[in-house]
Amino acid sequence: MLYYGPLYFGTDATAKQVLFDSGSDVTWVVSSLCTSCSHSNKFSATTGGAVTTGTAGSITYVSNVQASGTYYTASVKLGSATATGMKVLLASSTNLVSTSLFTGVCGLTPSNISNAVSVPIPTVFFK
Repeated sequence: MLYYGPLYFGTDATAKQVLFDSGSDVTWVVSSLCTSCSHSNKFSATTGGAVTTGTAGSITYVSNVQASGTYYTASVKLGSATATGMKVLLASSTNLVSTSLFTGVCGLTPSNISNAVSVPIPTVFFK
């Protein structure tokens, strides 16, 4: 079963259709930095007010979908909740097909669950 919906990225609140992933902590979106991507709905860090952290990152899923790029901080909105300064991987390379419904993934798993008994819903949006 797939869960997906819109996330709004940046100060211009650009809507991106993302897949909600309960198995990772990485949120990423196809960006304007991806010159080889033919997706029509790319996120622009410049117009969206995102700030680079200078840290490179990548993720590979069991389905062999991959994304790599640079981490930025940006405002991200889900419904009526807004997270400011959220870490987002702006993909400069991905093999996600451009005909896909999605232009990114929202990782829902906290990054520090190695000692957790149960996985809580991330408090960034649900307080």
